[in-house]
Amino acid sequence: MAPVGLSAIRVAQGIPVDVSPEDNPTKPEPDLVVLTRSFLETPPPRPKPSDSTLLVEVADTTLSFDLGPKAALYARAEIVDYWVLDVTGHRLIVHRRPSDGQYRDVMAYAEAESVAPHAAAGIRVLVGDLL
Repeated sequence: MAPVGLSAIRVAQGIPVDVSPEDNPTKPEPDLVVLTRSFLETPPPRPKPSDSTLLVEVADTTLSFDLGPKAALYARAEIVDYWVLDVTGHRLIVHRRPSDGQYRDVMAYAEAESVAPHAAAGIRVLVGDLL
């Protein structure tokens, strides 16, 4: 997916996202979804993976689920940028390059480190600011 301009990015909280056909009717609800267009412009009933540039889960008690089954679900749907904010571990775990139902690149970032969303490479986010 090509990076999109900031003017085209929209953020939604707690909305269900369509996933790959073999995983339907599962409709996960990430804590945060960055869409390529306004949620109101997204075809009903739910955004598709191609409508999103980033999914974020905030994990405290759900860390193993978010890093395991949910990561696999998003990889099968080819979500290109999936972030898990590990509140207890004070880190951000970034998943990229989905292929064959798993993420090929998984990196953990500490509080003092920064990371850029895949679709907005020029914008750095300090992990500590997310915690």
